[in-house]
Amino acid sequence: MLTPTDFKYAGRVDGFAILELAVDREGNVTSTRLIETDIKSTPAMYELKKEITKLKFEKGTYYPQSHHAQVRFTLNRAN
Repeated sequence: MLTPTDFKYAGRVDGFAILELAVDREGNVTSTRLIETDIKSTPAMYELKKEITKLKFEKGTYYPQSHHAQVRFTLNRAN
């Protein structure tokens, strides 16, 4: 992973989301799939997914065309 992160984000609500990320050979997050969450706010999930798609991973032609990772993200209510 090239983007420094602790997988914690400021948001509208407190909660967590476990997402499966699809990453291409260029290191870009191409899609996300929700595995588990306690976040009930649709706008909060939309904002989280928008931030997640900005993450960058290491490039490599030796990786599969699209590889996957499950990551737990935490939202903390911004005051």
